[in-house]
Amino acid sequence: IEAGLDDIIDILIVVKAPRKLQIERCMKKFNINRGGVISRITSQIPLKEKIKMADFVVDNGGGKPETKRQIKRIWKEIVWR
Repeated sequence: IEAGLDDIIDILIVVKAPRKLQIERCMKKFNINRGGVISRITSQIPLKEKIKMADFVVDNGGGKPETKRQIKRIWKEIVWR
């Protein structure tokens, strides 16, 4: 969305997680400090706005099994459209 490619996509899937978890995961994955993560998050379109534009939303705040279930459900819905 931030890159302006929304005109060329057919389906938008937004992945959300609680802010605290987002920060923790980004700090670990990208090896950056809390301030750097918050700066990146605030430079993006707010999550609430992305969710309004989404065709599907994945709640990534739980464990991998729950996320996988959501992805499989979305995949089946997309394939059978």
